[in-house]
Amino acid sequence: MLESSFIWIGVVLGILVFLVILFMILIPSEKKLKKKIEIKEDNKKKLFVNHILLLRGLKKESREVLEDINRLSRKFFEEMFGLPSKLEYLEIAEKFKDKNRKDIVNFCKRMEEALYSKKELTKIYLNTLLDDLEKLAVRESKEEQKAKFSMEIEDNKKSLEREIQNYGRLKALPNLENGLKSSLFPDRLNKPKLALLNELPTRGPNSIFLGKLPETGQNAYFFLEDLKSNLLISGSNKSGKTTFAQILAEGVLLKNRNVLVFDPKSQWSGFLKECKNAEILEKYPEFGMSPENVLSFKTLIKKITDPYEILEIEKSLGNPGEIIVFDLGSLTPPQIDVFIASAFEQIFQLDLKPDPNLKTLIVCEDVHDLLKGLGGSGAGFIQLERGLRNLSEKGIGITMTSQFSEDFVRELKARINMRVHMKTTSERDLFLIKKRFGEGYSEKVKILFPGQGLILNPDYNQGSPYLVKFRPLVHDSGSLNSSDLELYHQYLNLIEDFEYQIWQLKRLGGRVTDCEFDIRLAKDKFKSGQFELTKIYFQTLSPKILKEWGRIKRKPLHFIKPRIKKEDLLKGINFSKSERLKWKELTITPQEENLKYEKKPLSKNFIPKTPEFSKKITQKESKKKKQKGKDKKENKPADRFFDTDIDEELEDLRLRINRLAIR
Repeated sequence: MLESSFIWIGVVLGILVFLVILFMILIPSEKKLKKKIEIKEDNKKKLFVNHILLLRGLKKESREVLEDINRLSRKFFEEMFGLPSKLEYLEIAEKFKDKNRKDIVNFCKRMEEALYSKKELTKIYLNTLLDDLEKLAVRESKEEQKAKFSMEIEDNKKSLEREIQNYGRLKALPNLENGLKSSLFPDRLNKPKLALLNELPTRGPNSIFLGKLPETGQNAYFFLEDLKSNLLISGSNKSGKTTFAQILAEGVLLKNRNVLVFDPKSQWSGFLKECKNAEILEKYPEFGMSPENVLSFKTLIKKITDPYEILEIEKSLGNPGEIIVFDLGSLTPPQIDVFIASAFEQIFQLDLKPDPNLKTLIVCEDVHDLLKGLGGSGAGFIQLERGLRNLSEKGIGITMTSQFSEDFVRELKARINMRVHMKTTSERDLFLIKKRFGEGYSEKVKILFPGQGLILNPDYNQGSPYLVKFRPLVHDSGSLNSSDLELYHQYLNLIEDFEYQIWQLKRLGGRVTDCEFDIRLAKDKFKSGQFELTKIYFQTLSPKILKEWGRIKRKPLHFIKPRIKKEDLLKGINFSKSERLKWKELTITPQEENLKYEKKPLSKNFIPKTPEFSKKITQKESKKKKQKGKDKKENKPADRFFDTDIDEELEDLRLRINRLAIR
């Protein structure tokens, strides 16, 4: 009896061992099979691009090349869209007309014309067909990348989901991974509440993926249309303000809207290139992203040297999916102030129709510099203020970054519906955050890591701020190097000059159809950062234009950048001032108006307990007084704000003292 029981145990153990071995064999083989299928699909997409490159290099007659393009394009439509290979191009165009795929419709029409017309096919025309086919192949693969990028990883915490449905809120303690110590939050303080997931923006066709909610690990989103009600991002230097603004810009571009940026520090040129920074790519898995998600965007960078330059804003607003960066790095602070006033005046002069949807996002960096006393004359600030009031109904949203939140908002006679607080050391901002939301929030803002922020929107989370850890960028976070930027601006000047000459030739009766076609292709390649191809188009375009000038027996007319009249700008500023007087302040309630910030001196009882800090502060303050006296003797202008280096050190010392006091 005992022997038989041992035999049965042995049999059962043997079966279990067999099943474990089988399981270990099958799972890797299944993964390998999936990987093979994925590689096969990727190779399919790359195959078309490789074939196109091969066709470019072949030395054949034009009709033979056309037949090769015909075979390849039919194979493309068959494999990518499941269309019969014998279908006529006009029939294919009809199928995609309803789907609003103008690129496919135009390509099919060109193929139909090339196949059945008896015209001689030039090399440029055939290259255009190959370019169009390559764009279609690349777009299909990029569409999948975008879909992957916007997909949310399904959350398997079913118990949490049930709790949200039943009670409408999550009852859990905040995650303190962002460096907050429990000693900073004794029971007497108002602790930050956990974000209510059912009251936050969710994933959808009109939402932007921001990152994660650190407390729960859930994905955080931002509704696209909320950007119409204006946004202020505030925080200290290197707290991540610009990075967050760029995340929003990426989201807007992926939704096929356009972005205008006023960039005083030349930080936005990286949109031309995909992200290749290894440190940033390492963070992708944490946010459910992969290295395949990296993207570059169609970018136009205009270097501004004259604050009165006419910017052709109407053209910029008509390019969905493109970002136009106005590089203000070569302007002085007073010139930047004039440029902002001029740029908004040019927008106000356009006949824009009301639009319920967001069409354009305008990003204004370092708006605190527009305040009087911090470098601004007030003209740029007043024009920006008018834009905040009036442009949202035209489908234009404005996002601003600033080192200060409260000082800027209190000056505004306009509504800012949303704010994002990054790490800050501004005592006034911390004081007012403490008064509105409690000491827990003000302490939290002091010690946030770069890339984390408290989002405040009265429509979400019952009006309380909630913490978000922002995702990494998909474009290059750096700026173009000086040589690339110089080449870029040189090419842009050539494009503007060629466009102007073609327009003048057309006006004077010249034949410019080929030139218009070439400049359009050159500009398209240029915006995508393909400078070598742009150069090739320039080499064919320049002689054509010169030849046409010779044919009509006229000297070439070159482009001169037009300027806005100072009288028109002054008239617009005066109108903004008169509008300002009629506007009642909406962002500050009477209760908030009564909040007076008083900078309290350090307690006499407290300083002796920290003699090293007391000594350091005395040294720094005396250094500051000496520096001010020296500047006065040499007739140097006062620093733009705070005498930054010394004041930042003083601020840091005071904060360290305050933290010790809380402990």
